[in-house]
Amino acid sequence: MKPLKLSALLSLLLVALFTFSACQDDDTDFDDNRVTELKLDKPNASGPILAAGQHRFAVRFTESDLRAVNGKELVGFRVFVGRAPASLELIAYDEGEVVPFNEIGALRAASPIASGGFFDYEFARPLVINADKPLWLVAEVTLDQQQQSIGCDAGPAVFGGDWLWSEDSWQTYRERTRESVNWNIRGLVR
Repeated sequence: MKPLKLSALLSLLLVALFTFSACQDDDTDFDDNRVTELKLDKPNASGPILAAGQHRFAVRFTESDLRAVNGKELVGFRVFVGRAPASLELIAYDEGEVVPFNEIGALRAASPIASGGFFDYEFARPLVINADKPLWLVAEVTLDQQQQSIGCDAGPAVFGGDWLWSEDSWQTYRERTRESVNWNIRGLVR
């Protein structure tokens, strides 16, 4: 009977060892080289249906949002694309209160544009984050027809999470529609 108890005990110890070693801390940790997300949104829920034409979706991170990542590298974007637009350009800016300016990096999604989920796009050269300035992450789309493209969460909107440019002006989506959401546009930080 002893060998059975010993093997059962060893089996339990092995299961416990594998369980604890497999469970890693999923919290954001900016002290190592892992790529983490800088985000204002929650999981994707939907996306607005916009008219054909050019539209820009933007999230604006304040200086206080950036304190934990000051000096780290912005290596790219993570964006929820519901239905593929005709074109998708991703642009980072480091100036502006209600209008982004001073472009610091841009990249264009290759055709065909992936759709139906979150997709990562990386800069050829990472950008250093300066927490003394706001950081705008902009997804510019061209739509050939009325459609949904960039995703959003179910809200409520947080400060900086729902900027939209169309018809030659920047406004929050909440100001335009009274809907309270945040765009699924995230920064990839290392």
